[in-house]
Amino acid sequence: FTSNNFQADEEFKLWVIKQRAMNTKYIIGQHGSNYGTERFTHPFLEEKLPDKFISWGNIQYQKNITPGFVLTYPENNMLKHNKKGKLLLVELSPPRHIYHHDALYIFKKYFENQIIFYNNLDFNLKNNIIVRLPEQSKILHFNEIDRWKEINKKIKLDNFSCSMKKAINNSSIIIFSYFSTGFLECLSQNIPTIGFWKDPFYNILNKTKKDFRELMDAKVIHTNPISASNHLNLIGNNIDDWWYSDNVQKVRLNFTSKYANIEKMPVSFLKKIILD
Repeated sequence: FTSNNFQADEEFKLWVIKQRAMNTKYIIGQHGSNYGTERFTHPFLEEKLPDKFISWGNIQYQKNITPGFVLTYPENNMLKHNKKGKLLLVELSPPRHIYHHDALYIFKKYFENQIIFYNNLDFNLKNNIIVRLPEQSKILHFNEIDRWKEINKKIKLDNFSCSMKKAINNSSIIIFSYFSTGFLECLSQNIPTIGFWKDPFYNILNKTKKDFRELMDAKVIHTNPISASNHLNLIGNNIDDWWYSDNVQKVRLNFTSKYANIEKMPVSFLKKIILD
């Protein structure tokens, strides 16, 4: 897979060459978000090298792409949501690699936007929200727990105390503050979802902008924390009425068919791909 280490990438390429020399079919399945949408690293190394790359959607953007489905949750109704549950805000991990830009400064600005989002929520929503911290936050020393407690000592924090699946099942809506695997998984499983992050169009390919624009028009994606929190204040007492409206469902289905598809018979589907 991709790596920040040039030597590791070269070793990976050599391994692929050896496998092909032994007439071994090399197949990779998509393992997260950004595939087919991210403009700066398109295509990823793992998309270039295999004989077949099984994507999560139905868009075949290069010859070796095999349109597929969300491999983590392939079938309908694998995730549920609790209409009377909490609001779940899913946080991004602090930077853990060396980058060509000041990643820590960018993360600080990102975290400030989380605080803005929270502070702009209505009182009853503030009392009903859980902030899910990333597992890496335990070792990356950004001190998110202390920073959140400075805002509100009574705020509910989930420091990876349960699985993401269980956290989703206990929640009425999932709020993603970055474009992530979980965002696609929730959309594909028809879980009420809101996303907000700065400049949604900045990192995506031109040909995908229309699809993201539709999500923005339907208030699923927001460009700033105030817009996202204002929308949540508006729908907070009737989340399902908004989410299951004809317009939102139409946009969701269009997006997931391209980037986060569901398969009724995943095992048979994969068997056919492997044996073909």
